[in-house]
Amino acid sequence: MNDDKGEIIFCSRCGAEVNSKSRYCMKCGNLNYDHDANENMRPYIPQESETYEVGSGKFAVHQKSNEYRISVGNNTGNKKVSFGLTLGIYLFILFLSFLLTVPITKISLDAFLMSSFPYLAILFSLLFLFVYGTELVFMKCNKPWWAGLIPVYHEMVLADIIFHNQMIGLLTLIPIVGPIVTLVLLYHLGKKFQYNGVLTALFPGIFILLIGYGSHLFEGYSFVSKDEGKNALEKEYKYRKTILATCFFIAIWSLGIVIYANMSNIEEVTKNINNYYYVYAAKRITSKTEKGVNNKKVGCGHDPFNPQNGVYYFYYADFQDYIFLPFYTMRDIIGGYVKVEIVNGKASYYVSLSDGTYGFKETKVENIEPSIINDFRKYDDDSNSKIICTIKDS
Repeated sequence: MNDDKGEIIFCSRCGAEVNSKSRYCMKCGNLNYDHDANENMRPYIPQESETYEVGSGKFAVHQKSNEYRISVGNNTGNKKVSFGLTLGIYLFILFLSFLLTVPITKISLDAFLMSSFPYLAILFSLLFLFVYGTELVFMKCNKPWWAGLIPVYHEMVLADIIFHNQMIGLLTLIPIVGPIVTLVLLYHLGKKFQYNGVLTALFPGIFILLIGYGSHLFEGYSFVSKDEGKNALEKEYKYRKTILATCFFIAIWSLGIVIYANMSNIEEVTKNINNYYYVYAAKRITSKTEKGVNNKKVGCGHDPFNPQNGVYYFYYADFQDYIFLPFYTMRDIIGGYVKVEIVNGKASYYVSLSDGTYGFKETKVENIEPSIINDFRKYDDDSNSKIICTIKDS
């Protein structure tokens, strides 16, 4: 904007847009101390904004530099209470869950491993990560930390942050219109923190965490209470790090317990997935062979191919050369053959395959299933006196 009209700045108290030529914020009445008429009042008031870096300077990022502006946040609420209460409730619920799921009178390692506590610990860890992340988002916007936890009021405050009008948040209660308004609010919230608005609207569970625990600031401002001073920024960083580290550690620890307790089931599932891979390979190579036979694109050397009668073998040293096998580079080469038995013009297909360790002997394709996969290193005993053919690609 030109100098006559002034430029848009943001109120250090409420975050509302203010013209730099205005003496005070039209929304909350906060004085604009950068205005010439208010300059003489600076000695009598706390410094409301200044350039400052936290720790290494990697903690917070301004839009245009590695520095950002501190503004007095009178609306955030007590950040110590937010941190202490959230962490306290989280640990208390974990303790209560332990008492309710693990039999104390017969406590043992097996009882602990077989209990539902590790699952609950993972669930509550993720839940409280999101809860505190939501609190952080609202405090970053100079709004009460507890506002994000109250239904309806949460949307009203979010609408105040985005559009400076709480009543817009009530539109989220209207069927059909409500979800659309919510998406719009989340879109603009992401933009306020320099994140992709569309992704924030579509994946709020992820981007609320990124905004809350991340380094991006609300329009370049970090709001702190007057009585906390510069150290408040360092404390806030430690609060975030403590919650994040605690929830992450307990979630990973619990996940490890779940994996250990279900190792036999995981091995069985892994084996079934692996066996399905062989079934997939066998049916795909059969399909390719069948297509070639039906289209009569078959070459059998000096032996004639009679589409009415005969037994023909199609060898494939490496299936990947002929069909698509996902994750092929992570596995041993799979090879084998397809036997085609034609009687009165009707073809039956049999497959044998192996990767040098696992596979199955010659089996009719309709009977191939994961349960037949076993230790099988050789997919063909003798190719003498057999009619060996190939599929012509051209």
